[in-house]
Amino acid sequence: MKPEKLLKDANNIMNQRAKEYGDAKEMFGKISRYWSIYLNRVITIEDVSMMMALMKIARTSKDKTEDSYVDCINYCAFAGSFAIEAENKERELNEVMQYFEE
Repeated sequence: MKPEKLLKDANNIMNQRAKEYGDAKEMFGKISRYWSIYLNRVITIEDVSMMMALMKIARTSKDKTEDSYVDCINYCAFAGSFAIEAENKERELNEVMQYFEE
């Protein structure tokens, strides 16, 4: 299978899941809160995305299905999106805080 097909399938699945489960950021946020309570430590939405990707990677050791690779692509895409957004917010906050430190 060509990489382009995997990426196209990943995009289609992402759109389908959004219709079924709602906004990914909201859902990953809910999962991160549940996991944080269960583990008694902070789990971020980026952590959730990466751990779900790792689960899919682990599954490929037994079964090389397209589904595992497509889902892994999506989980990594979400992780990157969440991490970059958090980084940008932190940078913006730091810029604002500089005004108060002067």
